[in-house]
Amino acid sequence: MVHFPVSGVEVNPLLPLFVAFLVSALTAPAGVSGAFLLLPFQVSALGFTSPAVSPPTSSTTSSPLRGASTAT
Repeated sequence: MVHFPVSGVEVNPLLPLFVAFLVSALTAPAGVSGAFLLLPFQVSALGFTSPAVSPPTSSTTSSPLRGASTAT
């Protein structure tokens, strides 16, 4: 078990690695970030709370073609 002193969470070190691999395997082919899936896992399954976990920024969820429709 690994202890994270900031959050006080104790977890098997293989669990976060397995979930990160699973999320990346599911989201990478679609070209999206898996951060929106990792945050709920960290909060619910691992029990992390602020400040150890922060939500993804808007830049990770914006589309690369966002300004294409307004360009002339």
